[in-house]
Amino acid sequence: MRTYTIKGQDHIVYDLESEVPKDIVVNPDWKKSRVGDWVRADDDAIIQVLKRKKIGKTATIQTCIGTYSVE
Repeated sequence: MRTYTIKGQDHIVYDLESEVPKDIVVNPDWKKSRVGDWVRADDDAIIQVLKRKKIGKTATIQTCIGTYSVE
């Protein structure tokens, strides 16, 4: 488990499935996730979607470890 601080708020990245609390539901399709959803990253870590926005014409999601295109 890792913690990143963004604008004074801590955000957790769960590296192992066993670390994820039982009340967290992981959205199986990160491209259709909404703000607040937990998703699985390419490295199998579980991260939370912090923002959903457009950069130019490209739809993106923002997490504590980066911003990713959903198109």
